[in-house]
Amino acid sequence: RGPGTTHHKNPMSMAVQSSANLLASLQTFEDEFLKESAKQTPSPQVKFDYAWRLLRSSNEHLIKKGLLILQGLLEDGFCDQDCLYYMALGHYRIGDTKRAQQCVDSLLGTHPNHRLALSLSDVIADRVETEQRVGASAVVAVAVAAVAMVAIAKAVRRAG
Repeated sequence: RGPGTTHHKNPMSMAVQSSANLLASLQTFEDEFLKESAKQTPSPQVKFDYAWRLLRSSNEHLIKKGLLILQGLLEDGFCDQDCLYYMALGHYRIGDTKRAQQCVDSLLGTHPNHRLALSLSDVIADRVETEQRVGASAVVAVAVAAVAMVAIAKAVRRAG
C-alpha cells in the first residue's frame, strides 16, 4: 500500500529506495508539494505523501524535513494515527529512540491495539537495550584500561 496507510506487515519494511529512484520520486512529489504550498489551502494529503517519501531517504536531512512536515500536519489534526506512526519511524531511523518511543506512546494512547505501533515499540526497545549494553561494555573497557594504566605507573615507579 502507499502513503496514507499504516498497513505494512513489518514496521521496518519501509524500504530505503535506491538513490536514483528516490530522487526521481522525490522530485515529482516535491514539485506537487510546492504547487500545493502556494495555494490558499494546500492539500494535507499532498504534504503527507511528500513527507512519507522524504522518510524513505537515507539522508538524515531529508528525513528531518519529512518529520517537520508531519509535525505540522499532526498539529493541524490531519491523520494523527498515520502521522504519529511515521514520525516514530522517522525518529527511529535517525537514531532518536526517545522521540520515536514518545510518538509510539502517543499513538498507543489513542489506539492501544495498533499492531504496527506495538511492533515498532518492540524494535525501539531492542535498540535501546543494545545501545545500553554497548555503553556498559564501553564503561567497563575504560575502567579496565584505567586500572591497567595505574598498575603500569606503579610498576614503573617501583622499577625507577
